[in-house]
Amino acid sequence: RVNQTVNPPFVNSISFSYDGKRLAAGLGNGCIGLYDVSKKVCSAYEELHSSGVSMVEFATFGTIHTLISVGADKSLCLLNTVGGSIKELKRLKLPEKPNWIASTSLGGNLVCVADCSKTIKCCYFTN
Repeated sequence: RVNQTVNPPFVNSISFSYDGKRLAAGLGNGCIGLYDVSKKVCSAYEELHSSGVSMVEFATFGTIHTLISVGADKSLCLLNTVGGSIKELKRLKLPEKPNWIASTSLGGNLVCVADCSKTIKCCYFTN
């Protein structure tokens, strides 16, 4: 677990699923929380990054359960949230610390990553 001096963990990013049933939160302690909106409960809480999560986003490709996260540990994770859990599908190491992501299904399963450099990196995911 990441050492943290603030309790509870600071929320860096949130994203609603496209059906509006789930909310994902990227936290400062490296964890991602998945919340069932109608039941108002946390259905999953997983440590997926070794340092703070910069951003989470429900992907515009894949299924309504596909979630993307990036963290200060310079990693990008493709996740599946089916069944109210969080399972890692793929992890990519990034050259710089990311601070923003955007996804699109146009031209393939594409995630663009803005980081501390002057360029935006594009990562393609295959099924």
